[in-house]
Amino acid sequence: MRGRWVSLVAALALALLVGGAIGYVLRDHRATATVVTGSFYAGDRQATTRVDGWSYAITDGVAWQDQQGSWHDRGWPDCLAPIGSTHTLRFAYVPVTGLPVEWRQVVWVSCQA
Repeated sequence: MRGRWVSLVAALALALLVGGAIGYVLRDHRATATVVTGSFYAGDRQATTRVDGWSYAITDGVAWQDQQGSWHDRGWPDCLAPIGSTHTLRFAYVPVTGLPVEWRQVVWVSCQA
């Protein structure tokens, strides 16, 4: 009986230790979005800008806020028209690191002035 009790306590302690380690790792690796402003050149369902030495691209499917303040979880921002035009927009990115490249992924765009 005592052997089972010791095994149970050891298993519980191990589970707490592993859970704590996983929580610590996940906490340190979550991405934080950074909001910046850029002048985007609009193409056919894509737009690009360069800010502080980094290139950013918006493709069809990004979350966006329209001029009235409503959010859309995907699709093409209606303020990025017509093709060949330039628009200054606020947007948010998260850093992405993959061996051997690093980039900044645009996660939302705001069409509000």
